[in-house]
Amino acid sequence: MPRAERTEVGILRFFEEETLEKAETLFQIVADKMRLRRKEVTPGSGSPTRQKRRTPERREPAISQGEEVDGVART
Repeated sequence: MPRAERTEVGILRFFEEETLEKAETLFQIVADKMRLRRKEVTPGSGSPTRQKRRTPERREPAISQGEEVDGVART
């Protein structure tokens, strides 16, 4: 089993097997930390690690009347 999967399984087991008080306490701590992380990311920008560099769209050059494109005159 890969390490990441073992970690996830261990976390799930913790919440299933520990006492309710201990699991709730840890859950509240994690929830508060996640709220703080969400506030750090500006709205609409997504996760900082998953942002993709946006490339500008390519635009075709404007064709004016009477100009030839591929040997064909545009009117």
